[in-house]
Amino acid sequence: MGTLHHVLWMSLVAAEEATHEAGAAAHGGGDSILAQLGIQFPLIIAQAVGFLALLFILRAFLYRPVLGMLSTREEEIRARYNDADEARAIALKLQREYETRMAQAEAEARDRIQDGIREGQAMRAELLAQAQQERDRIIQQGHQEIREEREKMVYVVRETVANMAVDAAGKIIARSMDENTHRALVQEFLAALPAGEKRA
Repeated sequence: MGTLHHVLWMSLVAAEEATHEAGAAAHGGGDSILAQLGIQFPLIIAQAVGFLALLFILRAFLYRPVLGMLSTREEEIRARYNDADEARAIALKLQREYETRMAQAEAEARDRIQDGIREGQAMRAELLAQAQQERDRIIQQGHQEIREEREKMVYVVRETVANMAVDAAGKIIARSMDENTHRALVQEFLAALPAGEKRA
């Protein structure tokens, strides 16, 4: 920056000196057209030299660092955009994976519900079959018990009839009856039996 100030200062000094010289020449003897138009070549040359020096200095000490900073900044922004694009792509990929997993989870849940329904229906059918079998078993057992009770009653009736027959036979023997008396006694005995015992 010191060099820049020095060059600018020298350019301004040279321009001022050229202006003084041009003014002195114009007052000393000049009716030239350039002097009348106010065109002063030394001043123009001094200003051009100062401008070129300033341009060189700006290019050397300002433009290149600024352009370098802008290029670096551009690279950083490009890198950030690339990172953002990669992050967006990763996010989209994760979203698709999440949606796929959710769809799979929903499908598995539906399958499990269907399996539960099928298992419940199978269990219901099995329970109904077991209940039917138990009902049939109870009915068969009841029929069997009824048959056994009837057989017992028939046995008791037969025993009773046999005992009564033995008693009647004893009575017949005790009376020493003839055949007609014996038949009459048997008919009397049979008439005295209940209706169920007669059928048995």
